[in-house]
Amino acid sequence: MAAAAAISLPLQPGLVPRVARPTRSNCSASAAIAATSSSAAAVLLTVPPRAAGGARGETTMRARAGQRRARNRAAVRATVWDAEKRGEGEAGAGEGREQQREEAWQVAARMYSAVNARDVAGAVACVGERCEYHDMIYRDAIRGRQAIAQHLSRVLRAMPPGVAFVIDDVSKGDEHACGVMWHAELDGRPLPLSRGCSFIRCQRKDGALLITFVRDIPEPTMKPGSAALHLLSWAVQLLKLLPASIN
Repeated sequence: MAAAAAISLPLQPGLVPRVARPTRSNCSASAAIAATSSSAAAVLLTVPPRAAGGARGETTMRARAGQRRARNRAAVRATVWDAEKRGEGEAGAGEGREQQREEAWQVAARMYSAVNARDVAGAVACVGERCEYHDMIYRDAIRGRQAIAQHLSRVLRAMPPGVAFVIDDVSKGDEHACGVMWHAELDGRPLPLSRGCSFIRCQRKDGALLITFVRDIPEPTMKPGSAALHLLSWAVQLLKLLPASIN
């Protein structure tokens, strides 16, 4: 080993390597070194391979175990993340379904569109079987889907072609009720004395939102103004004189 080291040293220019002459002391030292090297080699040969690389093997095993634990933790995090995302997705889908639920104003708009199209069946499909329709220019309410269909057919026959109802404003945000402001037009031109308001109540049945109550208040053809207040006052005084049993 010493000779190999000596040979591997770089030579300086102009210098001649000196080779030591073998002496008795040098021979004794070389023999001792050789004996020591032989003993070390024998020890290395007799030690089991696992013991010879024990430190390095243990380090490798610990590194592999750490890698397995890291992979397990990553898998757990991924599973939890997927579960949370699925839950958020389901919640979002539920919110989406809730947002897609039809509201009362949408049913009312669909009914007015069917009336303008002269589609009695389409308009009546928006109302429930026991719907009550109160038009304030009539004395009595119209009850039932069949009776409403007959009334609507009479109204459409009386309406000239080109007449349509236009929604001016409508209340939103309620599934069960809405208010509608409307007017009538003839070929796109507003008709005089054709404005009105409607209150519509809906109820869901078998998944479908249907109209169960309507009150129409059309614009009066006569506008008494302040005289109406005097008439109301006289009517109240007259009712006070009448027995309570008389309506």
